[in-house]
Amino acid sequence: METEKPDAQPKRETGKTEEQGGESQKGPAAPPPVVEPAHSETERADAEDPKDEADREQDEAIEELAEQSEAIAQQTVWMERQTKWMAEQTRWVRNQFWAAVALGLITFFVLAYQAVKMSGQLDATNETVEVMRGQLESMQSGSNQTQQTIDALQKQANATQDLASAAGKQANASETQAGASQTQANASVAQAEVAKQSLGAAQSSARAAEQSAEVAERTFRLTVRPELAIQTVKAMNIELGKKPLVEITFVNAGNATAYDARLISNFGLADAPPLEATDGLKGIEAGTLTTITPKATRSHTHVFELELTPEMLNHIQRGVVGIYIYGGGQYKDGYGRQYAFTFRFVYNPETKLFRSYKQ
Repeated sequence: METEKPDAQPKRETGKTEEQGGESQKGPAAPPPVVEPAHSETERADAEDPKDEADREQDEAIEELAEQSEAIAQQTVWMERQTKWMAEQTRWVRNQFWAAVALGLITFFVLAYQAVKMSGQLDATNETVEVMRGQLESMQSGSNQTQQTIDALQKQANATQDLASAAGKQANASETQAGASQTQANASVAQAEVAKQSLGAAQSSARAAEQSAEVAERTFRLTVRPELAIQTVKAMNIELGKKPLVEITFVNAGNATAYDARLISNFGLADAPPLEATDGLKGIEAGTLTTITPKATRSHTHVFELELTPEMLNHIQRGVVGIYIYGGGQYKDGYGRQYAFTFRFVYNPETKLFRSYKQ
């Protein structure tokens, strides 16, 4: 056990004044100082006052409280960071939500703008068609006027020829007037030649105008015409205990109105395509006349008269029995030209859709 050295040697009182001390220095040597024995830490701790021990315990308690306060402060800082992080996440989610709302609004307005734009283009196309129709009528009118001019020039040429003949007769009657008449006849012949050349040019111009009008009319009729077609074929209630239902929708996919339109469709369940399907227009005369504008539709719905039994449904699913729908249509355009089409579809149990088939 270590021992502590005394801080200083204890001073012994000599009982003399400083003056006496001075004298004592001259006297015999002082006796050696008395050294106190060293004490261990344990002996000192035992000798400490109980009050000091209570103070030490209090200091330890204060240090422990300080450590706990520091831990609580660290927890508080961590919670503040977590709160800030959650606030940033909430702000990010809110920004994402409003961004999605803004994107939806922008998409809506873009689609609305496109719809308005397409509507304007459709109106412009209709106006162009009307302008082309007016140009066609104007060209036909110009062709008629050109023909009238040709007829007038022909009459003028005939009159000039008659005038030349009269001048020749007058030359035979009078030699004096022969030269003048001959000159006048030559001039008349030259005028007639010019008139014939003008007539040929007018005829060429008329033919060119007529050909241009025919080309414009053919182009107009080819580009502006109705076109009826099949838009959709749907099968429903292909289930046990239900009556199968088939709905077919026709559409005018062209850009002109279809007049005197007749549509016919037939429906049936059979192990082979019905013979009537080879002639899709059979019985079309019984159809009701109707007018179908561009993009307009007409629908036919067929319901089987019997409910599907397990055996019938099994045959349909295996392809032993097919669900067939077939027919056709006839219609005219605005110029009275007639068009026709036919269709044949069979139900596919695997895809549950109708497909076109050929016999």
